[in-house]
Amino acid sequence: MKKTYLLIAAILLLAIMIACAPIETKEKEETKEKEAAPETQDAHVPTTEKKTVDEKVVAPNTAEPKKETAPAAETKTETKTETKIEPAKDLSEKIKSLISKANTKLTSMIYLYGSTENQGRFLNTYQIRGDKIKVIKFEESYYVAEEYFDAVYLDDALKTATGRCEHPRRCISANVDNTKKIFTANYDDYRRKTPYEWLSDITSTAEILGPELVDKRSTTKIKYTKGNSKVEMWLDETYGVPLQIKIAYPDDTEENYKFANAQFNTLKEADVLPAFT
Repeated sequence: MKKTYLLIAAILLLAIMIACAPIETKEKEETKEKEAAPETQDAHVPTTEKKTVDEKVVAPNTAEPKKETAPAAETKTETKTETKIEPAKDLSEKIKSLISKANTKLTSMIYLYGSTENQGRFLNTYQIRGDKIKVIKFEESYYVAEEYFDAVYLDDALKTATGRCEHPRRCISANVDNTKKIFTANYDDYRRKTPYEWLSDITSTAEILGPELVDKRSTTKIKYTKGNSKVEMWLDETYGVPLQIKIAYPDDTEENYKFANAQFNTLKEADVLPAFT
């Protein structure tokens, strides 16, 4: 009898174990799903955080170009472009081409200035770059004098002029040192129309007379009328600016201008600025 009861008990135990097995498996699966759920949720968090980070990175990059839409260098270039000389529409293509060369190729110029006002003598040397001009005065004597300066710095933007004494032979002696002084100069006394500025006088009546040499440089000679005067102008073939100008008036008087020993594009900005202010 005991064996029979033990056998029945064993069968019942086996049946209970078999019946409970799916429940445990189901619980294990539910447990796994619960454990997997946080992982799935966590997996989305980095994605959300990454998008947020990306947006924070992109936003400044998008905004920065807007802040840099008008840098100083671009503004200067635009201003310079607006001051370019526009040739008259009826001019020949050759003259337009020469003016275009002056607009695009010329950055600085050095020349000895001679005109009717100084009896055609070449006295002062002009060094021009942008709106800054240095005038080196002609030396008429070789002794050191009080309050003497041999260079004048012009600022076209401010319409100002200041003098400096730079050459030791004329500026320093046992009793005088003018090199450390700033002198007041009159802007209008030294400011003269530059070769580039003369191009704006060319009218639509301009005609080409032909090629000529001026100071061993190839030029194109043109003539035109302006008001009651007749103008002849010799334009440099390489840089487009005049090297010589002759104006004839109805009363038979003349004005002559010449820019001798011309040098082009050799100046740096420091060359036309005073050493100290």
